[in-house]
Amino acid sequence: DAVGAAGLTINEERKDMVDFSSIYYSSTLVVVSAEDKAYSSLKALDGLKVGVQEGTSGDLIVSAATTAEGHSYEGDDGEVVVKISDSTTIGRYKQYALALADLEAGRIDAIVMDKLPAQTMLAVSK
Repeated sequence: DAVGAAGLTINEERKDMVDFSSIYYSSTLVVVSAEDKAYSSLKALDGLKVGVQEGTSGDLIVSAATTAEGHSYEGDDGEVVVKISDSTTIGRYKQYALALADLEAGRIDAIVMDKLPAQTMLAVSK
């Protein structure tokens, strides 16, 4: 038996519960915001209201960035640590469409999500 799941980030805790296949696709995270705003990095979201889908890479990364340790990743020049203040509000959503509704209503400033679903969501919402 096999079960497929999109939007499930591989991490050590999940590896104990799920037998993941080899990675066949890797995505880039993007920041979706109102047209008059341009947030080009995680650091730019410091102190803002940020939407993420529960349990996704965006959720894990934004959440880690608000801790004392910050979010670390391997950059071109070695390890990079990004920290944003814990005054950053994280709204966790079951679906990106709900986050988009809050973004359009001005209840959040940005959404951190994978690029492909972001492109699809924005194309459909126009």
